[in-house]
Amino acid sequence: MNEYSEILQIYSNEYYRIYCGAAEMETWPQLDAAEQFLEKYWMLEKTYDDVWLPIFERIFGNIGYSVSEVQFPEEYVVGLMLGGCLFLESDYLAFTKYLSSIGETEFAIVRFNNDAGFVDTGTRRVFPVGTSWEEFMSGGFVSKLVAFGTIGACFVVGSSGNWGIFTDNDAWYPYVAIGNDRLLRTEMELAFGAQMKEFSFDLESLTPRLRRQVINGIG
Repeated sequence: MNEYSEILQIYSNEYYRIYCGAAEMETWPQLDAAEQFLEKYWMLEKTYDDVWLPIFERIFGNIGYSVSEVQFPEEYVVGLMLGGCLFLESDYLAFTKYLSSIGETEFAIVRFNNDAGFVDTGTRRVFPVGTSWEEFMSGGFVSKLVAFGTIGACFVVGSSGNWGIFTDNDAWYPYVAIGNDRLLRTEMELAFGAQMKEFSFDLESLTPRLRRQVINGIG
């Protein structure tokens, strides 16, 4: 049995149909598509512990403790966007444009369960930069769980370790925060400027450091 066999059974439960469209109801849960997807993009536990966890913790701190404690390194600038889920198609296209502009090669995603207080190992994924939206969504329910999941938080980092994204879907006003070194500010604004301009909520729920780092010109 591989690491994701149990994950396929858990997330193919009827409960998770809330993340699929009406046109897909009859074919739910598309287990074959999900398994083929995870064969390509699943992040092994050892790879997570040895390679990716140090990057996640360097950028966000201890993500296995509390999303409310998350903060980017002091030298980062942060852009905020409307949240509720990790990616819609337009968000993903802006994201991959940004990755290409800074020379990134791959990115990793994990989801944090706020209620349970731990990283959801069923969402560990790693993708090469250049993965199309169609390919990113080709895993059926396991793709939708990450892209459209509305509970908890998602964390995204790249192999360069120069940037990070997290979503707080349980916040009073759900948001997406992208942070990177000040030297990459121009690239961030070029890719996400339109989405950042749409964000106009109060910043009081953020940590003091994070409020200082926000460059949206609000708050």
